[in-house]
Amino acid sequence: MPDFDPVRRQRKAAKIVRALQNELKSPGNDSVTLLDIGCGSAHITDHFADFLGSEGRVSACDLIDTRSVRDDKFEFRLSPKNGTIPWQENSFDVVVSNFVMEHVGPQTAQQMHIREIARVLKPGGFCYLAVPNSWCVREAHTFLWFVTWMPEAWQEPYVCWRTKRKRFGTWTPSRRSVRRMCRHVGLNLRATTIDTMRDYAALEPVGRLTRWICRSPTLLLRSLMGMVPSMTFILEKPRETARENHKDFTNQQPSQLHHSQT
Repeated sequence: MPDFDPVRRQRKAAKIVRALQNELKSPGNDSVTLLDIGCGSAHITDHFADFLGSEGRVSACDLIDTRSVRDDKFEFRLSPKNGTIPWQENSFDVVVSNFVMEHVGPQTAQQMHIREIARVLKPGGFCYLAVPNSWCVREAHTFLWFVTWMPEAWQEPYVCWRTKRKRFGTWTPSRRSVRRMCRHVGLNLRATTIDTMRDYAALEPVGRLTRWICRSPTLLLRSLMGMVPSMTFILEKPRETARENHKDFTNQQPSQLHHSQT
């Protein structure tokens, strides 16, 4: 079930906002344009609007409208089912894709998700991307053991059998596949999972052991990446080469894209 608890959503929003604050180069948030992909209840989107203030512009989209928050702080559009983002290219300084990519479909759909992010980002803009960790021993949505270690074709029937669901509908990308997809559209990728873990310990009501682990030295945290349920990245669109790289990617044939992921 979707997590529409306002308190939990506000805490999650605070973690993302802290990451955005670290990336925004200007001292203020004036005139920053932000897109929240897959906004769901829109509690997090509303928090983004408060963070950017009256001078910023926040937009959001989703396949269906399940918003609990409906106000004039942000613009909402329904996303087409073909995977495109319903804005023109070079529209946003910041894009947030928070646990959306694993739900858009298998690799071909995920490649399009990254390509669309690159298209709507302004040159010099960035995307905050969060996805489940494919190497985590427990699957992030069902909490079943070793699901993402199985061949992709086994995951759907196994989860449906264990949970009595009719559909699983989750395709967890690997870190390597995310890097390759970003490289094909000219986005520079930087892993920020460890920073996110430390923000998690600072902002969430966690136990002493979890807080101690999240505050451990970087070398120790890197050795524990298989136990971390999620990964976060910053995807940056270069100012001078963004258009050329995007054009190169869109001209590739589907067979070339699939081969590059294998």
